[in-house]
Amino acid sequence: MRILVFSLFLCFNFFTSQAQGQSLVNSNTEYIIVNGGGCTNCTIDRKKSSLEQLILAIDEKYGKLNGFKVKIPGQPTLRINGNRTNLNYRLALRKTQYGDEMLIFDLKAAKGNLRSNIIIKITK
Repeated sequence: MRILVFSLFLCFNFFTSQAQGQSLVNSNTEYIIVNGGGCTNCTIDRKKSSLEQLILAIDEKYGKLNGFKVKIPGQPTLRINGNRTNLNYRLALRKTQYGDEMLIFDLKAAKGNLRSNIIIKITK
């Protein structure tokens, strides 16, 4: 029964995204670069100071990165246009503490949406 429900959920999400004109890129082949270091569906440790100018890059086969979302603990989800962060992001980042984990997700590329999620743990 659980498998049936999960399968229906996946089918619904697939057809909903296709109906909205969005293609989903296979998460097994995505490669995202965060301030020079790369990963796919991973957790990375970064100093707070190195995150003030967050720059993301994706594999060129997906085209240009048009935007992404960032969730910082205790702050509303931020929508970032392009591949560089903005003032709202930097203001939200200032309110984080060591050990907090922020999430980068919903990456919008020219050739579709990437499903990879990046968790960044803030270190000293």
